[in-house]
Amino acid sequence: MRYRWVVAVLVVTAFAGAVWTYQHVLQKEFIGSAEEEDFTVYVELPTGAKLAISDEAVAKIEQLLGTIPEVKNVSARVEPWSSKVYVKLVPLSERRRSTKEVIEALRPQVEEIERQFREAFVYFEEQQEVETNEVILEVYGHDYEILNQLAVELLKRMQAVPGLTDLKIRWRRGRPEWQVKVDKQRAAAFGLSVEEIANVLHAQMRGLRATLYHTESKEIEVITRLEEEDRATLKQLARLPLVLPNQQTVRLEQVATLTPGVGPSKIWRKNKQRMIQVSANRGRYPFGTAAQKVYQAVKDMPFPKEYYWRFGENYWRMLENQREMTLALGLTLVLIYLVLASLFESYSQPWIILTTVPLGAIGVVGALWVAKQAVNIGALMGAIMLGGIVVNNAIILIDGANRLQRAAGYHLSRALLAAGTDRLRPICMTTLTTILGLLPMALSRTEESTLWTPLAITVIGGLTLSTVFTLLVVPAVTLAFRDVGLVTAFTRQLPIRLWKPHTVSSS
Repeated sequence: MRYRWVVAVLVVTAFAGAVWTYQHVLQKEFIGSAEEEDFTVYVELPTGAKLAISDEAVAKIEQLLGTIPEVKNVSARVEPWSSKVYVKLVPLSERRRSTKEVIEALRPQVEEIERQFREAFVYFEEQQEVETNEVILEVYGHDYEILNQLAVELLKRMQAVPGLTDLKIRWRRGRPEWQVKVDKQRAAAFGLSVEEIANVLHAQMRGLRATLYHTESKEIEVITRLEEEDRATLKQLARLPLVLPNQQTVRLEQVATLTPGVGPSKIWRKNKQRMIQVSANRGRYPFGTAAQKVYQAVKDMPFPKEYYWRFGENYWRMLENQREMTLALGLTLVLIYLVLASLFESYSQPWIILTTVPLGAIGVVGALWVAKQAVNIGALMGAIMLGGIVVNNAIILIDGANRLQRAAGYHLSRALLAAGTDRLRPICMTTLTTILGLLPMALSRTEESTLWTPLAITVIGGLTLSTVFTLLVVPAVTLAFRDVGLVTAFTRQLPIRLWKPHTVSSS
């Protein structure tokens, strides 16, 4: 209290340091990921790969998983060039390694399997929301060849970031196909158009519905087309007859050529623009930290005109969530001020009580830093709760000082000292009941503990530090407010005394 201005400066400095630490040191993420017992292994082969090759690759993955003691059962869905292996682990209480640790142990062995198959790519995905686990970049433009080249360059830059895993381009090249390219001039010389040639090819290769055969319970589609042995090879396709308007025939090879090509596998559009996604598993980083590292790696990459990249919606959703939670915290403080102003019938004393909020913020940042917890929805919700909890101790202290001033005519300094002594026990009781109630949540190590542990650590850290400092800082701030004329005695009519007078009886 004697060095109140020094205390005020130290508190402001510590709060500024906490804000800087929050902005630049503490890691950010959208929401904590719970420990799951399931994950999926994706086996990607080049487009057009045979089913037997996919089956062989999946069989090797299943054989590898069979050697892992934590694996309970395995099931697979085998497809020609994109297969999935579903893995279920034993409960967390029956294993020593987490799901992430099991996956990390599998990666080197999976790489050996990848080398056995040309252009194979095997990656893992935990059974949770992808937006909490992957950093996604969206590349926009028109030409898919240019988009693919840009995506490959982005992928190379992201591979230079240590710690990221399962980097991939979320776009598959088209399937191999034979394209019929019509020579329009030669076709016109025979009196044929591209549409007519396409219709004839469709009718002879795929077939046309001639009629429907009806039974008592259903109808059967009747298709007319060439026999399979007449359309089995490219040579037979090139010699397919085309009927001219004069009823004469020409072969397809006389008006068109067959060239190998690649057909589009899919076309992604977003905001009316074509797009390719590049993604990476955040690995050991929180989501926000992984996104910042990716940004630093790709921010200076040149792009052609009308081509650009941006983060996926999960990144912007995280930023929007943090802005909304910060706004909610500010609104909480405004409502607390209004309530305190109406109860204390003062405009200045609520500001003194609200000084416990920066003290709580210092404790929150320190607790999250010591516990190595990222700032997520749980931590922000804990901060909002803390805004209504940390003021209780200051309310008890200031209310006690007010009562001593009114009832006994204590001087403000003496009233603050006496209130600190008298209210120490109730302040400690209210604080300990809250901290001890949240302690099991903070120490929990169950599968879902990552969802509520940040909330408990936030409240415990902020409440502990604010309680200790409330008894030191609030009296100092109150006297500082008095020094600048913002706080006056409540009862000017009463004599101001530093202590109660004692009456001495004479015999």
